[in-house]
Amino acid sequence: MRKFTAPLHWDIEYLRAMAKIQNSSAQVVELYGCLNYYELPNGRIPLAHQNISIPEAQNIRKTLREYGSSFAYLVNGPLAKTAQKASDLASPLTKMMADLEPDAVVISEPQIGRVIRDINSTIPIHISSIASVETINDLERFKEVKPHRLILAHDVPKDEGKLISLLGHCQASGMEVECMVTESCLYRCPLKAQHYAAIASGRDDSEFHAYCLKQRLSDPRKFLEAGSFLRPQDLFRYDDLGINIYKISGRSKGLEWLLNTIRIYLSGHYEGDLLEIMGISTKNREHIPFEVPCHSINPADTSLTTTYQQIQPKSPSPGFNQ
Repeated sequence: MRKFTAPLHWDIEYLRAMAKIQNSSAQVVELYGCLNYYELPNGRIPLAHQNISIPEAQNIRKTLREYGSSFAYLVNGPLAKTAQKASDLASPLTKMMADLEPDAVVISEPQIGRVIRDINSTIPIHISSIASVETINDLERFKEVKPHRLILAHDVPKDEGKLISLLGHCQASGMEVECMVTESCLYRCPLKAQHYAAIASGRDDSEFHAYCLKQRLSDPRKFLEAGSFLRPQDLFRYDDLGINIYKISGRSKGLEWLLNTIRIYLSGHYEGDLLEIMGISTKNREHIPFEVPCHSINPADTSLTTTYQQIQPKSPSPGFNQ
C-alpha cells in the first residue's frame, strides 16, 4: 500500500471527507500540523485555522485516533522566529506533548531535537525538509537525536545522485524517507535561505512568491522542474527506489483543493492541468494565463532528472505582459 501524509487543517469535516476517499492501495496514514497557541517555531506564518482552543484540538486529535491516523506535530521553524534558545522551548514543548500526545514531532534544528529527547526519549522525530538535508554529511548533525524519518529537501527528488545516496544510507540505518509531491518551489532557488529567514522573523513572504512566479512565467518549464513536484503516475519510480511515504503539502491551501489533490494522488493517475495540483497560491494561480497539460511530459523519458524538462506548455495568452 502506498502511504501519504497530508495537512491536518484542524477540521473534523475535512477528516470525515478524507476518510471517504481512502482506498485499499493508497491511504493518508498521517496528518501533520501545529497550533498558534504554543508559540513554537514552525515553517509558516501563523494561519487562521491553527488558532483554535486546546479542547477543540483535543477533540480533533481524538477523531484522528478513531480513524487510525497518526499525528505529527510541526516544530520545524528556525529558532530565530521566536528569538529563543532551544532550552526555552522545553516548557511549551512539554505542554504540547501532554495536551495533544503526538505520534511524532517534526523538527528542522537538532537543538530542538535534543530538548524533545530530554522530555521523551522514544517519541519518533522526523527531520523536516526545511532542514535542507541533501547529503549524508548533512544528516550527521541530527544523529544524536536518533531520527525516525527524513523528509527530503526540496531539490533532492530530482537529483538522482543525492537521492540514491541518501536512500541507501537511510535504508541501512532503518530510517524512513518521506518525499514531497506537490511542492512548487523553484529548483535550486537562489532565494531559499532568505525566504526561510523572512518566515523566521514573521515577515510577509509575498515578495518571494512574486519572484518565483516571474521566473516561471518567463520559462514555464520551471513549473515542472520543481524538485518536489511529482505526477501521481510517476510515483512508482520512487516506490521502486524505496520511498516510504509521500507528503502532500499545502497547509495554507483551502479544504476543497486539499481533498481534490489528495483524491488524485490516492488514485495514482491524473490527466488534467498540472498547475491545479501544485501548491501554488490562489493569488499567484490567477496570474498564470496558461495550463500545463499532464500529457506534455514525455512518457518515454524514464530518468528522474529529465522527465520534467520535456514539456510543451500552452503559450501565454496574446498580449499578456510578463
